[in-house]
Amino acid sequence: MSDDSLAALREEFDDVEATVEELAESALEEALNEVSE
Repeated sequence: MSDDSLAALREEFDDVEATVEELAESALEEALNEVSE
C-alpha cells in the first residue's frame, strides 16, 4: 500500500470518527432531555 492511500484512509477514518462522535453527542443530549422531562 502506498503512503498516499494510507493517508487517504486515515483521513476517511477521521471523518467517520468525527461523525460518530457528533451522533453520540446528540443521542446523549436527547437521552438527557427525555430523563429531565
